[in-house]
Amino acid sequence: MLSSVSVLERISEASVKPSTNQTIEGNLVNLTCDAAGSVFTREWVKDGSDLTQADNIKFYDNNRVLSFQPLNRTNKGVYSCKISNPINSIEANYNLSVIYGPDAVQIKGDSLVNIGGTIELTCTAESEPSASFTWLLNGTVIHSSAVYTKKDAEASDSGNYTCQAKNDITGKSLSAVLELTVTAPPDPTPPPPPPPYYIIGIVIACVVVIGAACGVGFYFYKKKRGQKTSHSPRAGGGGQDNSAFQGNKELDYADIAAFHRKDGGTVQLRPQNETSEYAQVRINNNRPAASSPPTYDAHIQRSKSQAPQPPANGAQVYAEVRKK
Repeated sequence: MLSSVSVLERISEASVKPSTNQTIEGNLVNLTCDAAGSVFTREWVKDGSDLTQADNIKFYDNNRVLSFQPLNRTNKGVYSCKISNPINSIEANYNLSVIYGPDAVQIKGDSLVNIGGTIELTCTAESEPSASFTWLLNGTVIHSSAVYTKKDAEASDSGNYTCQAKNDITGKSLSAVLELTVTAPPDPTPPPPPPPYYIIGIVIACVVVIGAACGVGFYFYKKKRGQKTSHSPRAGGGGQDNSAFQGNKELDYADIAAFHRKDGGTVQLRPQNETSEYAQVRINNNRPAASSPPTYDAHIQRSKSQAPQPPANGAQVYAEVRKK
């Protein structure tokens, strides 16, 4: 009886190869797992997890071919093919990068800049590999980089800024536009009004200060009036107030009843209960303006010269000045 004998070879030279080097999103891409030796099974793993068929993932030729129909950017990752037989097992890896974009182009920066300020715009895009950028102002190319900066901005720098993003592998390009205005700086913002309690505090403080000032002024006014009153000489009883006396004016009247001596005594000119008809003391208007009221001594001298002489042995103790 004849029998067949199978000879198993160890697995070696395992590899995973793409169907194209341009693994561009949207295209059909296959990964093929091959090895030398006797192969029994193949299993696919992505980033350490077992891979199963999905909407765009298919397996062919006993899992020898992994097909992406079409390739998506989410398929990016490290793919491993585990090959085994009863003798040994081996694994091959492939890092799949997905080329895509540019997508979602955006311009970041201020759309309003003051004259003399700085224009700084940044262009971003989703792209693999990274996109190249070109800036245009009102259709004219002005810069080639992701960031555009210009100091000392002028009014002529206003306009539409366009950022063009391009992927040199996919051949695709996409643009974004920002309308920028360069203007004069705004007027300074006035300070906010003070809170109500602050205004009330100021009003109360003003009232207190004004009240204190009025009180001090009234105090000095009363003090000054008091000084004037205390310094105005008055004769006892119906004496004359000379505070209003002026040298170039005539004294209207003087009802002199008594004088006080320097030693503290009193000279009674007439009895206090007797009313003199009147006594006038006049000043010559031709005298110098700067004169003084009559003194006690001058009045005594004038009284002696006008009053009748008392008897030599008389006991009369007062002098009368009467109108004859």
